[in-house]
Amino acid sequence: MASHSASEGIQGWGVPIASGYFTIPIVNRAKSGSSARSWIRDGFWYNTKQLLKSGDYVVIELGHNDGGGPNASTQRGSVVGEGSETVKVTLANGTSEVVHTFN
Repeated sequence: MASHSASEGIQGWGVPIASGYFTIPIVNRAKSGSSARSWIRDGFWYNTKQLLKSGDYVVIELGHNDGGGPNASTQRGSVVGEGSETVKVTLANGTSEVVHTFN
């Protein structure tokens, strides 16, 4: 999860882990407020993949910002369901995106 300023009183679990909980190098690539959709769409997953080397592990926790459905004004909600349902949406910038369930 993303780090926040101390005045906000919140932080994600990636902050203490990256601060020395483990004796291995930790890279926290979180983006506050992102969802599974926006993290991929905005290039954060692509940029993370560029840093990976053989033997690296990736831990991703997404889903807590995915509410509101695929057509929510936040443009980050997923499709409700337990199968392989999809919905094609048009984003505010006019581009199309296929939104999936996450089962």
